[in-house]
This record gives sequence, C-alpha cells and structure tokens, in this order.
Amino acid sequence: MNDKQFTIGQVSKIVGMSAKTIRFYEEKGIFKPLQRADNKYRIFLNEDIRQLRLIKALRALDIPLVDIKRLIEKCTDKDCNAAKEYAESKLPDYILSIDQRIEQLKKFKAELAFIKNNFSEIFNERR
Repeated sequence: MNDKQFTIGQVSKIVGMSAKTIRFYEEKGIFKPLQRADNKYRIFLNEDIRQLRLIKALRALDIPLVDIKRLIEKCTDKDCNAAKEYAESKLPDYILSIDQRIEQLKKFKAELAFIKNNFSEIFNERR
C-alpha cells in the first residue's frame, strides 16, 4: 500500500495534538511512528494518525497512560481481539470512576450555588 507520508507538524495539525505531546507518547513507549527517514526524522503514515487519534480519544476519557499503552501493545497486525478483551475488562472500573467524579462535581456545584446565593452573609460574617 502506497501510504501518504506526513511530518510531525502535519500530523500535529491533523490530530489536534502538539508535536511535544506526540514526542512524549513516543518517549513513554505508548506510540512509535512506523518509519523514520534516512535523516532520522519521523515519517508518519495514515496508520500512525489513526493510532494517535485513538490515544487522544482515550486520554479525553481520562484513561490512564499505562492502560492505553497496554491496549496499543495488544492490538497487533490489525487483530485487536486481545485489546478488545482488555478494554472490556477495564470498562466497569472506568465507568465507576466517572460516576464518582460526577458525584463530586454535583457536590462542588451545590457548594458554589450556596456561596453564590449566600455571598453577602458569608462575606459579612468574616468582618
């Protein structure tokens, strides 16, 4: 397959991720460009872009980097069954974590509403 090649700057714009972040993921072993040019510059292919989009989406869901790395490692040669099984085993934990954060945010929202509605009384009590 004759895949189009991209520079890190182009990929950064396409994916919406800074070049620094892409390098960070590479340094941590989460992502590795499939190819390098003779001058050692990274060459990105469409597959790299797909993988970076997946990493970005998983990070947006607050999935820990260690789990993202495991998912990427388990998804080899277009066969992602092991990655799918791993993700499915972790989903209940992620859902629980999100539910807990929602409850924390609801409490925070209620506290802010109380402060907003009672600001004068709270402020005057401190004088």
